[in-house]
Amino acid sequence: MTDLAVISKRIESFNKALKENDQETIISIGQDLIKQYQKENKPEESVVYAETILPFLTNPGKEIDLAGTLNFLGKYYCLKEEFDKAEDFLNRALSICQRFELELVSAEVNCDLGLLFRNKGIFDIAVQYLTNSIEIFNQHKNDKIFINDRNLLFSYINAIEACGIIYSQLKQYEESISYFKDALILKEKYLGDSGKISALMNLGATYSNFDIDKAQEYYLLALQEVNSATPSQHKVVLLNNLGGCLEDKKQYDEALKYYQKALKLLNESGLIRYKAPILKHISSIHYLQGRYDQALKVIEYGLELSEKSKTTYEMKDCYKLISDIYIAKNDFKIAMSYRSKYDEIKDELYQQDLRTQLSALQTKYKKSTININNLRKEKSLISEELKKAMSTDFIGESDSIKEVRRLAIEAAAYKDTRVLITGESGVGKEIIARLIHYSDTIRTGQFVDVNCCAIPDTMAESEFFGFLKGSFTGAIQNRTGYFEQADNGSLFLDEIGDMPLSLQAKLLRVLETKEIKKLGSNKSTSVSFRLISATNRDLSELIKSNKFRGDLLFRINTIEINIPPLRERKEDIEPLLNHFLKQFSSKMNKPIPLYPDDLIACLQKYEFPGNVRELKNMVERTLIFLKGNQISVEDFTKQMHLKENNLLKSYTDKCYSIKDLESQLILDTLEVCNGNQTKAAKQMGISYSTFKRKYKRIQERSSS
Repeated sequence: MTDLAVISKRIESFNKALKENDQETIISIGQDLIKQYQKENKPEESVVYAETILPFLTNPGKEIDLAGTLNFLGKYYCLKEEFDKAEDFLNRALSICQRFELELVSAEVNCDLGLLFRNKGIFDIAVQYLTNSIEIFNQHKNDKIFINDRNLLFSYINAIEACGIIYSQLKQYEESISYFKDALILKEKYLGDSGKISALMNLGATYSNFDIDKAQEYYLLALQEVNSATPSQHKVVLLNNLGGCLEDKKQYDEALKYYQKALKLLNESGLIRYKAPILKHISSIHYLQGRYDQALKVIEYGLELSEKSKTTYEMKDCYKLISDIYIAKNDFKIAMSYRSKYDEIKDELYQQDLRTQLSALQTKYKKSTININNLRKEKSLISEELKKAMSTDFIGESDSIKEVRRLAIEAAAYKDTRVLITGESGVGKEIIARLIHYSDTIRTGQFVDVNCCAIPDTMAESEFFGFLKGSFTGAIQNRTGYFEQADNGSLFLDEIGDMPLSLQAKLLRVLETKEIKKLGSNKSTSVSFRLISATNRDLSELIKSNKFRGDLLFRINTIEINIPPLRERKEDIEPLLNHFLKQFSSKMNKPIPLYPDDLIACLQKYEFPGNVRELKNMVERTLIFLKGNQISVEDFTKQMHLKENNLLKSYTDKCYSIKDLESQLILDTLEVCNGNQTKAAKQMGISYSTFKRKYKRIQERSSS
């Protein structure tokens, strides 16, 4: 009897048992059919029978079968990316395991929940489930039932490797390597040569982020394990990665040999998936060795394949390389057209990644009941840097803001580019600085932000360069300065126009030599950081008045990004309003309020001297005092009109310049706040230091 005939017979018996409500037969045949369809790689048919027998497994004595079936359904829906449904099945399975103390099944379910949350991008919860799984398996790894059950063994190894992958994605490489080495030991012990290749490749991929020689060593070890049974996909990836190691070491001829071997294997095996990336790598070698026409021919074929398969990441890489090749050929017009395509797709991908991956982490902060503090500090996954990365989305639909975003992402593409961000207070200069930092895929250091006007002149040098214990009175311990903290990351100098001239000279020297000396030390330390500066002042005017060095300006503004004030991009007011309403409603656990149509028109008439920060503060104040779920125009106008209801109109009727309007608003605000500068700054939605500086300028103009 053929397999098909056997299955038909079993289905007939199953349907008969259903009609007769023969529960034991339903369960028995149903489980057989699930296993049979799994062997034939027909998961949809397996799921039909799993869901059919599920109600019959709730009887006493069927707990292990019930938990196993729920877990199977959870895995299936996870693969289908129906994550809510998958999570429901897996949580039900875990609940049964905990109630009936089914420890090994619980370990398997914890592993699958960890893999689910990893796929959702919620890494800290994923690691909690995965480490739970590993701990349970560790307690039972010498039990016969564990050693003889391949499914449990695979689940154990999967949990360990998943932890390694997550830590690698979070750039915590030492932790990642530790997990991958554990997985390698287990695969060598239980799986023999068949499992070693992927374990060695994982180690190679992780080391490639910081030690290319070590990465190559592991890839070569993996290559020694390759045999006729090794899947072609593994061979292709391995050859490609070895080529990448050699390319990074500038051994281009050897790299090209590995890339060409990978391409040949792809053609022989009929695998299409990896062809475009490998063509890109081959083209890159030709480009680096000056064979521009050959490079173009190869990469254009790669782009054709990428466009056919609609793989946007590969298209992006192809556009970038084609642009670089045409620049090398001095054909700048064509280069610019491809560069524009690259910028457009990179911006699109960046926004997409930021919203999906980081918003998942934000959702976790608001809703998760799991306490991340239970993880040891050194294993913490959500660092302060990662939290700050969540706030880098720059809201706006105007052409000027699209251009700001484009320039920021363009700047991030080149690790040594120095950026000067200009614009009035409150426009979002720091957000753009963070956008540049977190868009950089090369530098892995931290984002160090420094407000230049907040550091006293006498402390500036020690703050920036650091000092050794005992180097001056009060130096009771060694301290790392801002330059060294930002090594391999970004140093953001806010209000650089207020930096003392003496420190400007020292900054210029650091930018030229890329070396620093701590106070009290004769030893030079190399530093490499991206410098991002910001100012709301006209640096050219400061240069004329000998308050800023001209040679420093030329050093810091490789790319200058000007963020227009909110009054010049009023089409951004509505998306900003909606964004802040959503943000603060969530923060305050309130429903997002409604607002009348004429509110937008009202806000667009207002000049917003405090820019986006002022609008943000307006929304926050409004929601704090809001009763009900309906915002009125008056909720905002009473925050605009500080002295009397027609204050804004009276200013504009007199046709003040923007500078005069700002000065008058500062004086009026100060009067309303009875001379309290802190209150006045808060009322205007600007920082105290900004308010104090602006008020000082008004006094200087008045006295002159």
